[in-house]
Amino acid sequence: MPAGAREFEVDPQASVVTMLVRRAGKLSGFGHVHVMTSADETGRVWFGTTPDLSGFEVRVPVDAFVVDDPAARAAAGPEFAAKVPEDARAGTRRNMLGSDVLDAASYPEIVVSSAGPLDDTAPSKLKVRMVVRGAQLEREVPVTAHIGADLVSARGSFTVLQSELGIKPFSIVGGAIAVADEVEIHFDVVARAVGASH
Repeated sequence: MPAGAREFEVDPQASVVTMLVRRAGKLSGFGHVHVMTSADETGRVWFGTTPDLSGFEVRVPVDAFVVDDPAARAAAGPEFAAKVPEDARAGTRRNMLGSDVLDAASYPEIVVSSAGPLDDTAPSKLKVRMVVRGAQLEREVPVTAHIGADLVSARGSFTVLQSELGIKPFSIVGGAIAVADEVEIHFDVVARAVGASH
């Protein structure tokens, strides 16, 4: 971060990343759709004297993801409204954190950062770089952003394919019940000026 830049710190209490995971396969009706929500995000946004000297980085701890929180499922819409049994939630979390999917033991964080200049007038698109279990993916993401003196916020959504990140979607019964390759990601991130009172 350049000297003299305006600096904002991510507020984990006001920020959340949500992943919507759907099902696939011939027997998909026997599987569940899932909602994963983040917790304990950290990161910074900074604005230097030019867009080239500005950027952001958000770190999301993988083992802090919450699987199928009832309130998060309700907020995700009717498709996700059905309650998921506790054993299914636990199994999904175990599979998600395991070596075949996010591999939390080897890669404890997902890192999302700017992949280009960042304007200090609220952008409508962000160029982002995602690093997930060592694989890197860049994407231009539509965003609704607000940049003030004491607070920066950004919200939006996009999709990624697990296969783009080198992840083979989880499946059982020879693929008859499987997790869909496409994951829908929603983000609502708030950062507060360093030194500002909440």
